[in-house]
Amino acid sequence: MEKERTNNNKEMLSDYAELAILYAQVFAGPPWNEFTRSINCDTFFGLETNVGDMCPNCGDLLEEAYPVENTISYIGKELSRPNAFLITRFEDENLVGFAWGFSYENPEKFLKEKYKTEEMRGLLSEVFRQEWLQGPFYYLSECGVKPEYRGRGLSNEVSGELVTMANQLKLPLIMRTNYQSPMVYVAQRFGMDQIMGPRDTEIINVLDLENTSRVLFLRKSQ
Repeated sequence: MEKERTNNNKEMLSDYAELAILYAQVFAGPPWNEFTRSINCDTFFGLETNVGDMCPNCGDLLEEAYPVENTISYIGKELSRPNAFLITRFEDENLVGFAWGFSYENPEKFLKEKYKTEEMRGLLSEVFRQEWLQGPFYYLSECGVKPEYRGRGLSNEVSGELVTMANQLKLPLIMRTNYQSPMVYVAQRFGMDQIMGPRDTEIINVLDLENTSRVLFLRKSQ
């Protein structure tokens, strides 16, 4: 398995087109089911739908969830953030895995960017206060492995490099994911504690009212 690491170096993956295509493929299936999207009602749908179908919620026509050009732009913005770090894995010159992260200067900026409602920002602000998370932290933003390469430990491998990055910066580490995602086991492997959302039959602290499947994990600085 070929390894590639880059710290905000766009030349390593040209215009990120290959990464954008894999990103869309990873999140199209379960548990995310983000294959198509209604822009009108801001809702994602899974592989049982097609581009051009009518949205069952609002009647709008469904579009690609992650068009290549838009996703390239998103990746570029993510990797221009402070301490941005991209890890990729290739096999036979084909991209099969990725992860990236960056640092936030404070929880307030994270909450403003990631949550739409003042209610959720307020609830999570209190959770962060209880966890003594007030200053900078590192954010494991995205991680994905091509479906046929899953089960080989690649998620652990690429995520582990971001854990190392957070350690080197002496920052806490935050990760947000779906409670059914394999990333839950990755978080547990690296000693991250769940601080929000569903776990088995209980709710840790608060439920994400914007997406009840989402969970947050925290690893305090080492």
